[in-house]
Amino acid sequence: MTVERPRLLVLDTSQLSSLIRDAYSADRIARQRAVTFEGRLSDAGILMLIFSHHIDELLQHQNDATAARRMDYIALAQKRPTLVADPVIPPSDAFQERTVACIALDHR
Repeated sequence: MTVERPRLLVLDTSQLSSLIRDAYSADRIARQRAVTFEGRLSDAGILMLIFSHHIDELLQHQNDATAARRMDYIALAQKRPTLVADPVIPPSDAFQERTVACIALDHR
């Protein structure tokens, strides 16, 4: 995916948790929902950003297996063209001629 005019998406941690839950679900329909969402982001040239506070919040789960699955999802960020973990974002003046939209969106 080549992004000439990047658009950025920052999900709330609860929405990100739902996306990850669906991605690892035993339910085929839930898994497909996650794949479809990521595909739509890719097709639209939208990068989903994950910051360190997301990681902190994702790790705060009482079930260790759930926390591990969440980190597995983040660790695979390099293989997902739409997911950028802990990005270094240039100063806002670097985006003067670009469209940047940070929005919260339910993937369902």
